Amino acid sequence: MTEALKTLQNQIDCFIDSLKVERALSFHTIDAYRQDLYQLCEFLHNNQYECKTEAWSTEPLRKFIVSQYEKGFEIATVARRIACIKTFCHFLLNEGWATDDWGKPLILPKIDRKLPNILTISEIENLLRACKSQKYPYRDRAIIEILYGTGIRVSELCKLNTHSLNHEKELFLVHGKGDKDRYVPVGTPALKAIDNYIKLNRGELIQKKGIPHKSLFLGDQGQTLSRQSIFNKLDKLAKTANIKHKVTPHILRHSYATHLLENGADLRVIQELLGHADISTTERYTAVDIKSIKKKFNQWHPRS
Repeated sequence: MTEALKTLQNQIDCFIDSLKVERALSFHTIDAYRQDLYQLCEFLHNNQYECKTEAWSTEPLRKFIVSQYEKGFEIATVARRIACIKTFCHFLLNEGWATDDWGKPLILPKIDRKLPNILTISEIENLLRACKSQKYPYRDRAIIEILYGTGIRVSELCKLNTHSLNHEKELFLVHGKGDKDRYVPVGTPALKAIDNYIKLNRGELIQKKGIPHKSLFLGDQGQTLSRQSIFNKLDKLAKTANIKHKVTPHILRHSYATHLLENGADLRVIQELLGHADISTTERYTAVDIKSIKKKFNQWHPRS
């Protein structure tokens, strides 16, 4: 490894540290940014471009971006990498490690917002029924009831501990993005599912490690349940339930929001429940609801 490449990697590490302190980004976003910049490092080194940031230019950065398109990465992924490089270049200039803001001329691609996929009520019921065939059925049912019944993110579910639930007030205290906490109401089916899990599965899972555990949801070996484990479980349950399309924690979150909107919930309330900082993020659910409205119009109106 050349000295210039080592220096560049150290600069990247300083940039990542600054994001942790100043931007309060999630662990997953920061890790993605780190990987993006390490890929840029590798590209510059392998293609014999200058690694000294004070001697950079915009052209090699553009060629790196072109290479990402050529490798078949999705537009959203490339857009994130461009945004990361632009922010990094601005950081280099501010720190005196660059003579110009090399990332400024880079243009972010326009991303067509896809409407979120959702599950029907019957598909969710089939998913819940499929839990009966699993090794720890009460745990798996509680996971689905919470993801669909509260709309929380999978990362937020993994952070839940035994003190997160106020059973009397029927509220979860959720630790969300940007270290922001919010209260989320919990319905009766989810509360019942949690009670059954704690009574009938959690004790057995704790014994796997033989020590008390604060995390609410535990994996098959008694460890804190990971995001990937939940993705894998949902995929397995979807196949058991004979659901033909992909089922992820985020699809359950989309379903929660869409079903709330279809039943008359206010958009601002949904924003608060989902923990969205910007109402524009929540507004995409209105497009899903318009499809439902048009369907009802075509079904019932004499002039449809």
